[in-house]
Amino acid sequence: MSPFKSSALNMSFLRMLNGRLILLFLFLQLAIWYPFLFSAYEDWQREEKNLANAWQRWHKVQRQDDRLLAMSLSNWDWLDQAAIQTRNRLVTIWRLEGVAHITQWQPVLEVVQETLAVSVMGVEWQRQVDGRWQGIIELDVQLPMANREFENWLPTPFRTPHFNARDWRLFSTMKSADRRSALVQFRRKQYWLHEGSWVPEAGVSVLSVLADRVILVAKDGSQYRLLLTTRRSEDDNLLQEVAD
Repeated sequence: MSPFKSSALNMSFLRMLNGRLILLFLFLQLAIWYPFLFSAYEDWQREEKNLANAWQRWHKVQRQDDRLLAMSLSNWDWLDQAAIQTRNRLVTIWRLEGVAHITQWQPVLEVVQETLAVSVMGVEWQRQVDGRWQGIIELDVQLPMANREFENWLPTPFRTPHFNARDWRLFSTMKSADRRSALVQFRRKQYWLHEGSWVPEAGVSVLSVLADRVILVAKDGSQYRLLLTTRRSEDDNLLQEVAD
């Protein structure tokens, strides 16, 4: 073999060897750096997903804030609403205040909880003489979520207990100073009641006490009169509904 051909073969072999060495070097580098590159890629994907989720949550919060501001509670002219605290121009604490019967409060609370994700921060109830309830409810506006559980913020059970005339008996009334009181028995318990008294077991309050009767008012605003017991009326219905 001539020296020229031998030199050409050697050069070809060296080029092939160098190419394989370069490929081997690249494979080794890839094997070394692949876990780090893959981890960095996963981190980037995770950050992209977190960013997308954050934007999605932000849009949900904005849409909920729009619903809150556009919520029409005009059907309940007795109800006042106010934004107590805002953050980034979004309402974070919201207050409802009004005076109404329990049956009027119930649909308001249902509409609020169906429309908004809120939790109660503070609630104050005060029963009025006429049986209505003054309520002040402060709500924390939270991140919107599906399948929220309904919370009952009412001061008493919503359903009005069934009135049974035979559960009641008015024994006597008496006047002391400027206030008249009545001795009333509900089932097996006796009470001295006056205007504004509350009988939670029966779900009624006393609207007025007269010489021969007591006017009761239920949570739904229905009024009843309890007549003074006499021998002739002991077997009669002592509790009669008063037409509104």
